[in-house]
Amino acid sequence: MAKNSCPVFHIEEVSLDLIDIGRVGKEQSSDIDELAASIRKNGLLQPICVVKKPNNRYQILQGVRRFLACRKLSHKTIAALSTDSTKIDNDMIAAISLAESSVRQPVSQKDLSECCNALLKRYGSIKKVAEETGLSRSVVSQYIRYDRLIPALRAKVDNGEVEMKIALQAQKAATARDGTVDSKAIMGHAKKLGPMNNQQRKAYAQAIRASSTNVPKRKHTRKGQKA
Repeated sequence: MAKNSCPVFHIEEVSLDLIDIGRVGKEQSSDIDELAASIRKNGLLQPICVVKKPNNRYQILQGVRRFLACRKLSHKTIAALSTDSTKIDNDMIAAISLAESSVRQPVSQKDLSECCNALLKRYGSIKKVAEETGLSRSVVSQYIRYDRLIPALRAKVDNGEVEMKIALQAQKAATARDGTVDSKAIMGHAKKLGPMNNQQRKAYAQAIRASSTNVPKRKHTRKGQKA
């Protein structure tokens, strides 16, 4: 049976002991004291969103901080909008979790790239991926191209030394017409592009393209004539 792209959720009380936090959700575990205090005073105003897995445990799609706050308050159960894993696929789970976590704090470049590329295979357009994740089209486009970066540059993006946008611009500047990449030149371009504003980066890229196209051409002469 094909999985529904618009899964049906129902409300239920779920035991906190049966709920797991996804890989992206683990990054949201800090600064919940204020939220816990609010829940203690006013109760949980909005259910979390979960998917029930084949092992009868639940994975959080939305509401990690609400779950953690309730656990901090020693609650036994939590109100949840729940759907079954047979009605929602992994790409949709990733999209919902990504949209939730990216609002709270930055998600790793690798996670964003994997999610965007999986959703692109599913939907076939950057526009649709942007709609599903809540990211802009330009940002989605950048993360789709993440895997094309050379390993050394990708590592610098992962550890925060180089912004994704700058990394892509640097690699483009170091790529010849035949597609070969000058790995040594890339780092130099990235270092120069870093402190520039958008207008300066655009001018720099234009200058690089101009220099690559202004290579002196060899003159062709007829046999017996001097060049």
